[in-house]
Amino acid sequence: MTEKSQSGWFKWVCLVAAIEFGFILLWMISDFKSKMIVALDKAEATIGEVQDSVEKVNSQIPQVLSEIKTTSATLSSLADDVELMKRVAGVGDGDETRGVRGLALYADEVQQLLDEKFKGRNGNVLIEEVIGSDLKKEESAEAFLVGLSKEMVLTILPLSNSKEEVLYRVCHSGIRRKPFYIQFENAEPQLLEEFIKENHPGSRDLPKYEPKNK
Repeated sequence: MTEKSQSGWFKWVCLVAAIEFGFILLWMISDFKSKMIVALDKAEATIGEVQDSVEKVNSQIPQVLSEIKTTSATLSSLADDVELMKRVAGVGDGDETRGVRGLALYADEVQQLLDEKFKGRNGNVLIEEVIGSDLKKEESAEAFLVGLSKEMVLTILPLSNSKEEVLYRVCHSGIRRKPFYIQFENAEPQLLEEFIKENHPGSRDLPKYEPKNK
């Protein structure tokens, strides 16, 4: 084979090789492009699902926040109720002199004291006149004790927040807020509050109660 023939044959071989390489390259590019399109489609679908999920979450956020607030308020209210029940029962702090139970025990002691001191004695409860400072008979000591038992349950204990307030309400008229006096036969009238403090150690050192609305 001549040198010229060999040169021509080599050119054809190179051309065929170049064509085959081009086809392979085009196939690889096409396959890569197809895979990229599929990947992009999946990515778009995933993004769409994420957006739908985000929109659903956003739409539910107000309801969730409302439920959280409601739950928080409920738990807070429940905590307050539990604390109130503990105070009513007089438990939780190891001190029975505090809370509603403590006030009830104190009120009961005051009533027992008055029952003992008034029993068998001719006594009257007095109060100042509407005008002036002269005293007038309000009722007998026995009738006062009967009314006091009812007032303890209906008004005194429900409205009182301390022992000194219980004592104040026991010793003052509920409407006029005038102080009650106790007077036994052949004795001078004495403020009921002073009488209780003299005879009841638990009342002796209580501070003076000042009502907010006089």
